[in-house]
Amino acid sequence: ALSRLVIPNKNQLLERHSSFFLRLWVNRMLVVACGRISILCWLWLHELLAIVTHPRIFTTPTPLAAACDQVEVWLELPRVMLLTETPGYWTTFRQAVEEGKAQEPLIHDVRVADLFRHHGIQEFWTADRDFSRFPSLSRHKPLMS
Repeated sequence: ALSRLVIPNKNQLLERHSSFFLRLWVNRMLVVACGRISILCWLWLHELLAIVTHPRIFTTPTPLAAACDQVEVWLELPRVMLLTETPGYWTTFRQAVEEGKAQEPLIHDVRVADLFRHHGIQEFWTADRDFSRFPSLSRHKPLMS
């Protein structure tokens, strides 16, 4: 069931990008998931590519080919699933945005939380405290070392 999915936050992916620790962290994440499916969102992968290849963010940005290769490694891992919007998503997203009077950066958080809710996901691995606004989404901070 999708409620048994484990989802890393894109910031966790960014913190470990371009280092030995990234591969180690992904392996540890999959072990800790104990047979559950790990989820990546297309949006996060797109943002990751935009950030790690940006010369104003990193003194030595990652070459695009290397960044794309890393994404392919993640996509080929067993028990990894990509999450995307499906029919009916807009209705629940709009309701969540209007009920929460979400604006500006909060729109992105509502989008992520509602995408999870839309798919029945109940557990999210993140250190981002903004997601505590969504009580239906259990937030955990694993592997923060």
